Amino acid sequence: MSIGAGGIRPCSLAFGVDQLYHDATDEKTDDPKRERLLQSFFNWYYASVGLSIMVAVTVVVYIQDSLGWKVGFGVPTLLMLVSAVLFLLGSSLYVKVGPKRKYYR
Repeated sequence: MSIGAGGIRPCSLAFGVDQLYHDATDEKTDDPKRERLLQSFFNWYYASVGLSIMVAVTVVVYIQDSLGWKVGFGVPTLLMLVSAVLFLLGSSLYVKVGPKRKYYR
């Protein structure tokens, strides 16, 4: 689980910032509006990560204790499946930034 979490978190942060700065020609712009937007993004990102951890260690454990392990594992699995489907359905709307240079010739 730690390998999966360590692999997705840096990518999701970069992907989120790409959605905000997709039209910037210079990545080092000092526009205060963009800085506030970026700060707000990071605040909401880390708040949602913290909230999801709290839900995972309380609600999921409660479900496992009350309804059994099968339901306790089934609910997170179903939620992960729904989130993956929603992510894929919205993929045509995402900004996909390619590499700026080729690393392999």
